[in-house]
Amino acid sequence: MTGAVSHSADVIVIGGGIHGASTSLHLARRGYSVNLLERNRIGCHASGVNAGSIHHIPRIHFELPLAESALKVWPEIAEMLGDDCGFRRNGYLRVVETEAQFETARTAMERVRRYSSITEEWLDRGALRDLQPGLGDSITGGIWAAECGSADPARTLHAFRLNLQRAGVGLFEGCRVQAITRVGDVWHCVSATQAFQAPVLINCAGGWGGDIAALVGERFPLTRQALMMSVSARTPALLGPVVGHVGHRLSVKQALNGTYLIGGGYRGHVSDTAVHAGLDHDRLAYNLALAQHVFPTLAQAALTRCWAGLEGFAPDHAGYIGASSYSTDLWHCFGFSAHGFYLGPVVGKLLAQAIDTGDTPKVLLPFLPTRAEGGTLTH
Repeated sequence: MTGAVSHSADVIVIGGGIHGASTSLHLARRGYSVNLLERNRIGCHASGVNAGSIHHIPRIHFELPLAESALKVWPEIAEMLGDDCGFRRNGYLRVVETEAQFETARTAMERVRRYSSITEEWLDRGALRDLQPGLGDSITGGIWAAECGSADPARTLHAFRLNLQRAGVGLFEGCRVQAITRVGDVWHCVSATQAFQAPVLINCAGGWGGDIAALVGERFPLTRQALMMSVSARTPALLGPVVGHVGHRLSVKQALNGTYLIGGGYRGHVSDTAVHAGLDHDRLAYNLALAQHVFPTLAQAALTRCWAGLEGFAPDHAGYIGASSYSTDLWHCFGFSAHGFYLGPVVGKLLAQAIDTGDTPKVLLPFLPTRAEGGTLTH
């Protein structure tokens, strides 16, 4: 591009969500020079505006070993980033109301036991209320996972940003990649005003990961979804664990500042240009009513804000992680289908290891992008 400012490094990472930030940081700590390109701002989409839940439920079976690895990393996040990122091991409680939901819960617990060593416990009505008073009368039991918890997404992304700057990673925000070519052994990425070169290219573009892949001729099944969240005014501390529901999409937690965060994966509206997210007020109302049904005290908490963030969903609800079959030194890490925040720190560490050593850790093998070629993307 004539007149474009040119930047060279060992690695180009496209996408400034938690996976792009984590991968960039771990590569920089292994001695690589890295330029991180973000079309908007670091962490401005799903990574920075999600509920911050740190748990393994529900997960498809082959994600459970990776989820277990993530559970071991989060208690050490302060060692990684110099900030605990608001992480609390306050546990995850997934409640049931009916016999059918109990059977679903039993099957889910058997799957966790089969594919991981994550500890879960079944709580009956009495034990459930000893753990968390104030649950709705219809709640009859639940799955308790004490190893799980929650963190602050905005604080986490801020901590990653500070560490990226300290590690010397080039941060280029407002930098939308328009074209990608490969000349010899070097990748060339071009934005409206800048050009970037590196022998290694990593696609961490989240909901736009399919668009970036298409620039090099690859096709991945991916849809962009708008996931809604709500937050209340500050109230006295009454809710300890993160609370979910076996029979319905639900996530409720109370932050350290007393606000309730309510979500569960309810879809809002994606704009025609697929770059903005809006609210679906009917679904939002259902989500809030369900939260109050499970924890009636929520009816006394004033709602202060609702929003939606864009996320990329693969057909099997698992991320594409690993080397491309298309070209040497092209890697993908996107499409985490609402599981991404929790997995970000460990996936970035493992992907950097794979790129540096040439050996993909066993826990990442089920996520290889080549599964999109084999017709195995079913949920």
